Amino acid sequence: MVATSEWIKSGDRSHPNLKLIDEVLRHQSTYPGYESDLQKLESLHFAGNKFNFEQTLHRVRESQRIYKGNRSHDRLVKLDALRDTLTYHGWKEDCNKAEDEHLRHEASVEFERMILGIKRKQALHVGDRTHADVQFLDSLSLTYPGWKNDVGKAIDLHKRGFEIAFDRQRTSKMQRMFEGDRSHPRLVALDSLKLTYPGWKRDVEEVEEKHLGASFWCVDGVNADYSALLKRLERKQSQFMNGVEDMSSMNPFQRQIVETHWTYPGHEDDVKAAKQKFYVNLYCADLEICQIRQMIHDKDFGSHPALIKLGEVRQVLSYPGYKTDMERTRAYLSKNGYHWWSQNKIHEMIEGMKNKQHVYDGSNAAEVASKALAKTLDGVVSGTPTQVRRRSGPMRFLPRLSLAVPVCLRRKTTKRSEQQFGCCIVCFDAPRTHVFVPCGHMCACQSCSQKLMKKGQKCPMCTQTASMAMEVFLP
Repeated sequence: MVATSEWIKSGDRSHPNLKLIDEVLRHQSTYPGYESDLQKLESLHFAGNKFNFEQTLHRVRESQRIYKGNRSHDRLVKLDALRDTLTYHGWKEDCNKAEDEHLRHEASVEFERMILGIKRKQALHVGDRTHADVQFLDSLSLTYPGWKNDVGKAIDLHKRGFEIAFDRQRTSKMQRMFEGDRSHPRLVALDSLKLTYPGWKRDVEEVEEKHLGASFWCVDGVNADYSALLKRLERKQSQFMNGVEDMSSMNPFQRQIVETHWTYPGHEDDVKAAKQKFYVNLYCADLEICQIRQMIHDKDFGSHPALIKLGEVRQVLSYPGYKTDMERTRAYLSKNGYHWWSQNKIHEMIEGMKNKQHVYDGSNAAEVASKALAKTLDGVVSGTPTQVRRRSGPMRFLPRLSLAVPVCLRRKTTKRSEQQFGCCIVCFDAPRTHVFVPCGHMCACQSCSQKLMKKGQKCPMCTQTASMAMEVFLP
């Protein structure tokens, strides 16, 4: 069996991505580090990751243009113009990071954010505090513990190009709570609970932090997720008072996770986590993850669409390492489920396995053709005439050849060898250049072999069905 690196190199590399790497980029690229970038491109192709392949392709092409002194890209023009206006400490490092981001993504929102951050840093450096976010922070009269740290974080986010709407709300809420104002609907709902179970104060503080945090900063009142948080506290109180956990207030999907009898390894942790979660829209996804893990544990690969698809792909795989790739895909499916945030990745992994198999099939075909050709030329190399028969007519013999080295399938045919092998037995005009697989007869020119493969896929010498016709290169 050919080693992994060898079958990837010698296999069928006719895919447009691989042809682009082999025939264009490898010859055009000269910038430092291009070899590793091309290797990454190839790896992304075999991972089926089309998006990152396109982004890395952008990096290769743009890196080469920059290396050649071409900085005409719109983003580079904008960045270069900005450099001349900067004086704050660290501006060079920030510009270099922005250029790296330009290379990473063909369409980058992050680049624009970084440019905005650079401009804001320069404005603050020269004393310009007219931005609305900065004026808001300057206008606050804060006294709660830790307010300086919160304002500092908000200013840092502003200088990095982020909006600080969340931080503006958090500081205002923190100050009102510190002053004893608990009139917010979420705090009113929390304060209405009658809690006495051990640890309830800690749980209340966690809910208050959620009220202040990113989970609900853009929500005015009590939504479904916040209600789920309060219900969790109520269940704890009910269990403390009655000795039995009341699951009637659980979300239906959440309750199904808790009440189902699972047997897969780690199900206890999943059930425990399901009881603590409060994002209502994720309960369905959590349930499916548990179900997928149980199916894999039970070796039931026919009850879920993703597992069925993996089973179908498994039937056509034979390349070295496919079992590891298959297990890696199943592990990802088991961890993340099969929803909008994970489906694309799973499809990429499946596409990557197909890409590897395509190359491996070509490697096997080349190896079969090589053996078939070696068998055909064995008599020629040793000096023994090899009998070949046309579809009709008398027996013909290939002339004797004296080859000092083994046949090399990757070197161009010399005119002398063309003359020695004779003319194509179909057109009797062009030299023989192609061998038919698996019979091994080298009897047709390029044009005729292509026509034969399109028409009947049979060797014109023995009429045996041919799987392919390969061009032969001799030293």
